[in-house]
Amino acid sequence: KLYRELQIKEFTGNYIASNAGFTYPVQVHLHTGHLLTQSSGPAIGKDPNRIYDEFKGKLDFSDLLCMYTPGISELKNAEDELFGTSKVIEICEEKADSDSATVLTNLNKKVQLFAKDTEITSDMTAICIIKSKNNKEFA
Repeated sequence: KLYRELQIKEFTGNYIASNAGFTYPVQVHLHTGHLLTQSSGPAIGKDPNRIYDEFKGKLDFSDLLCMYTPGISELKNAEDELFGTSKVIEICEEKADSDSATVLTNLNKKVQLFAKDTEITSDMTAICIIKSKNNKEFA
C-alpha cells in the first residue's frame, strides 16, 4: 500500500508533505519542472512504528504540482522501454499554462499512446494542482 500526505494552504501556496513509497512529485515553476526528492520512505505498513519525514515547499502563482503512482512512470511499452519520470516532467512543463484537467488529460493521452497495444496492469493515478492567479491573499 502506498501513501502520501499533502497539506496545502489555498491562498499562500505553502505546503507540508510526506512521501511513503510513492514516486517523487513533480513541481513546475516558470516552465521548469523538477522532482521533489526531499523526503521519501518505505511503503507504509512495513514498519508500524515508522515516523515519516515531512518536507515543506511553496507554490507560487501558476506553479504546478503533479503526484502520480509508479504505474505511470514504470509503464513499459512493447519495446520494453520505460515511460519514465522525465516524460512526466516534460508533459507537466508543456501544459503548465493550462488548467489541471488539461494537464491530466494530456498525461493520459501520452501514456495511452506510449503503451499502444500493451496491456496495462498497474494502477495509474495522478493528481495535479495548479495555484491559480485568481487566488490572492487577503490584504
